Amino acid sequence: MLSSRRTWMFFLLGSLVLVVVVALVSWRVMEDDRAQAQVRAEAEHRELERAALWRLDGVLSSLIVAQSGRAIALDLKGGLPDPEAFGGFLEPARSFFLLFFRSDDVNHFVSCDAGRVLSKEDRALLSSLHLAEVKRRCLKDSGASWSARSTLVAGPGEKEVAGDVGDLASRNMLQQFGSAANAISNALAIDVSPSSLLPFRGYWTSGPHGDVLLLARPTSQRDVVQYLLVDWPSLSAWLSEQVRDLLPGAEFRPYRGSSADSGAALLSELPLRLVSRPRDASFFRRDMTTFLAIVWGAVLAALGCIAMVLNFSMGLSRRRSRFVSTVTHELRTPMTTFKLYAQMLADGMVPSEEKRASYLQTLKEESERLSRVLESVLAYSRLENRDARRTFQAHSVADILNRLEAAVQRFGNEAEIAIPFTGASHQGAAVVVDPAMVDQILANLLENAIRHGCPPISVHAGVDGGAFFLDVVDQGEGVSESERARIFEEFHRSEGARDRGGLGLGLFWARSLARTMKGNLVLKKTTGRGAAFRLSLPLKH
Repeated sequence: MLSSRRTWMFFLLGSLVLVVVVALVSWRVMEDDRAQAQVRAEAEHRELERAALWRLDGVLSSLIVAQSGRAIALDLKGGLPDPEAFGGFLEPARSFFLLFFRSDDVNHFVSCDAGRVLSKEDRALLSSLHLAEVKRRCLKDSGASWSARSTLVAGPGEKEVAGDVGDLASRNMLQQFGSAANAISNALAIDVSPSSLLPFRGYWTSGPHGDVLLLARPTSQRDVVQYLLVDWPSLSAWLSEQVRDLLPGAEFRPYRGSSADSGAALLSELPLRLVSRPRDASFFRRDMTTFLAIVWGAVLAALGCIAMVLNFSMGLSRRRSRFVSTVTHELRTPMTTFKLYAQMLADGMVPSEEKRASYLQTLKEESERLSRVLESVLAYSRLENRDARRTFQAHSVADILNRLEAAVQRFGNEAEIAIPFTGASHQGAAVVVDPAMVDQILANLLENAIRHGCPPISVHAGVDGGAFFLDVVDQGEGVSESERARIFEEFHRSEGARDRGGLGLGLFWARSLARTMKGNLVLKKTTGRGAAFRLSLPLKH
């Protein structure tokens, strides 16, 4: 028992360690999958942001270049002999450009839109803006402090001016303006310098209702700046619509930091920051549920198999131990009797003929006891090795009843007791059995009834509920409730039967034979004294 407990303790401890290890591995796999999914989500988001920025820079570049050309044309209009030559640039601005004006002083504003005069409300709005700071920054940016991502080729005697335009179309346009500056100057007889061809740049300032976006550029006149007042809500909605297919829910916010700031999705054409959220990382996670379910299933199945094998091995060990102990106990008494009586008879220590006859009778009984023990061992061995399997054939119930009646009469004659037999045949009924097995079960039940029960003993057979039955009933002390659950166990002997000998294999062997024929052997409930065993065998359909 101690060894069994120790074995199960080691098994449970090993199982716990294995489960903990598999749980840790599963957690690590899930964490790695989550981290990889997060990396993939961030990588996809960066790619989508990059594509969105390129797209927006392209459309904004074309838009700003067009407005810049319009502003440059108006700036040069007074020196042109035919202003209508720049009619393509004089198209009205898009709907989200509210006002196009210029200022040579903080509070002196002139409309640059043909046919439009700044109203009192327009001037009040412009006066509320911090245009002085915008103008200062615009004039400062017109120098060489611009980002060097693109370079405007200067004409003779001019310094190089860097433009933070970013987009290839914008850079090409400005390079074309710069290359054509001298040609325009010579053809139109006006002073056209690269500094007067600078495009609009975006600047944020404060207004009465929050942030205000302005596009500003210096003109050919000293300290004169042209402005475009942007309808920021309309422009923001338009920009979000442009990238809705790439980044649903993307927003644009004012950006006042340095262009060197890292980690920000910034537009190169306007001081705007693209704000969007990456797709949920769970979208990129591999379905690890099936894999982990297979792993856990394999682990649990392995533990279950090990537990079953362990339980079977320990049960087999216990059965062998009980078998050896029981057989040894059953063999020790007759062998001791044989040795003692044989020695006494051989040494002539039994002079009386009557005692010699008694000793010889005792030796005969002990030999029969040894024979029964050996037969039980051989029968148990056949059951263990499945040698008891046989080919069964259909037999009519009438033939089985006749055979049983003869067997009961023969057994009663040998035991010198009367055993009444009643059998009720059923027309056309048959069972698929081995008659020899049925005889062995009957003999075992009758032997137990004679040894442990009390006469009268009766046998009943017939058909009941679609099955053939055989009842063996005695009037002994019966079987207690505590014994009923264990009476069919191998090597089990009740308290009152242990002094009568036997291996405790009879009922176990009889039930095993019954189940081999797809039937069963049970102990019936009785209201009075005695015990009643029923053998049930299915009828042939």
